Amino acid sequence: MRIFIVVVLAGLLACSGEHPFDLEKIIKQRPDDDRRIFDYVGLMQDVTESTDLYLSTIRDRYHIEILIAAVPSLQEKYSVNQAAAKLFSNWDIGRDNQGRGILLLLVDDTKEVKLEVGLELEDVFTDMFTGYIEDLQLQPRFAAGELEIGLIAVMEELEARSQVKYRGGYTPADIDRLDTEYLSQGAGARRDLDEDFQQVQFSGAVNNDYPAGQTPDEAWKTMIRRWQEKVRDPYVGVITPLARLTYRDFTNMPDSRFEKEFRTYANKSYEIRREGDYAVVWFGRKKGWDNSPFLLCRTSEGWQFDLVHQRRFIRMGPAPEWGVEFSEHPHMGLLMDAFQYKGQDIPLEGDDLYTIGRDVELANRILKKEASYQANPEDFDALITLGRLYTIVSMSRKGIALLKKARAENPDDPRPYKYLAIAHVNAHYQYDTALNMLEEYLKRAPGDAFGYNFMGYICYRKKEYKEAADAFERALALKPDNCYAHFYLAYTYAWLYSESLKLDPRRDTYKNRFYHHRDRTRTYQDSHPLRVMNLNQWLDAKK
Repeated sequence: MRIFIVVVLAGLLACSGEHPFDLEKIIKQRPDDDRRIFDYVGLMQDVTESTDLYLSTIRDRYHIEILIAAVPSLQEKYSVNQAAAKLFSNWDIGRDNQGRGILLLLVDDTKEVKLEVGLELEDVFTDMFTGYIEDLQLQPRFAAGELEIGLIAVMEELEARSQVKYRGGYTPADIDRLDTEYLSQGAGARRDLDEDFQQVQFSGAVNNDYPAGQTPDEAWKTMIRRWQEKVRDPYVGVITPLARLTYRDFTNMPDSRFEKEFRTYANKSYEIRREGDYAVVWFGRKKGWDNSPFLLCRTSEGWQFDLVHQRRFIRMGPAPEWGVEFSEHPHMGLLMDAFQYKGQDIPLEGDDLYTIGRDVELANRILKKEASYQANPEDFDALITLGRLYTIVSMSRKGIALLKKARAENPDDPRPYKYLAIAHVNAHYQYDTALNMLEEYLKRAPGDAFGYNFMGYICYRKKEYKEAADAFERALALKPDNCYAHFYLAYTYAWLYSESLKLDPRRDTYKNRFYHHRDRTRTYQDSHPLRVMNLNQWLDAKK
């Protein structure tokens, strides 16, 4: 079965007089090209690369076509319902599969959202589901200027429902049960969403009804009790101070989300893996998002959930895929047998490196800078510092907006470019965008080995091995004691050798450089054992 979903986003655009936006032309006919994203407004410039990759994956895995278009407004010619209906019909959405298509329309100037569902999909993409997407997931984020966050969530929800439709074998009762995970009123009709929420009253002080655990197992049971009792107050003792600040953005979850977490984990088998002050709630190396691990750490308060490392390194791919991003974070040694990804190994160091010992300090600095920025939005120091802090503690999406503002206010300052590069990789895996930022950063800070290390890593991830080798070698010239560069140069020269022709005169040079950097990496066994282990495992697998 092939399912076709078209997502159309309408956003803000300052159109030039030379190329005015033509709403009628867009509505009249679907653009005749192979693009997946039609951004007429620049609305998605921060997420285009990652979104396009996501859409491509869904297309290839589930035979689902998702197109995204961005237009500025409906120009008072149509209601959002009328515009959605016309686009759905005129673009002939789902034309290759008996009308199985979906249209998602957003109008920026009015912040309206409409999800139009084709007849062939209404049994799975119900009114309950579409209303949840419109009213809870997307519209609030859209209105708050956080479309990218809402869009990521919507993609996940659309993928989950598309899997149900693709696999088949479901009953109406099955779909009703899925709908109740969103809202408690039952499936089928449009509904009043407000009843599913409670007004959140923050305690401010730590809520010790849900304290840090004396053991990792005790902390896990406290978290399960928090889900069972639907506690929205982010200031609970079982999570670290920085995690409490992060949870401020996730307090308006419906009851059904808490109920789902409780049902999933209350009786789920697990083991606690522990090494020193770090622990993992481990469900086994099994696919399925609910099998991804939870990370804990021991602080002066007791065992708490480490949300900074959780958000950065435990990643959900297309369901049911999950994985742990390889890096030298403190939980990595406990997770070397987990599914691994290789896309987030950012070479942070020094004051940019988050550690659990700095959690309280960084939380206090964020609160202080938030107060300064709120009191004086023209305070550039507060602006750039807050953007940087959000970035290094895995609140990158919040940091991007501040860093872009800082870049606009002071384009000669290298810092916004550096942290925008970090944020775009951390939040969205946007390598091309990050590479552009690093090029601008190194123009302003040419003596920073970090910039060349990070540039080399991105080029390596893009399989641009010659460019990667050049960047890493420049990083070594600036910082000879540099395990990160040696580590990736071993891989880089191995691939250059593997992909070179036998007659290529550089082939022996690639082989010799590989041996050199392999051996240099191994000299860091005591200080960087995970990198040495990772390289040795890779070489053993490649024989």
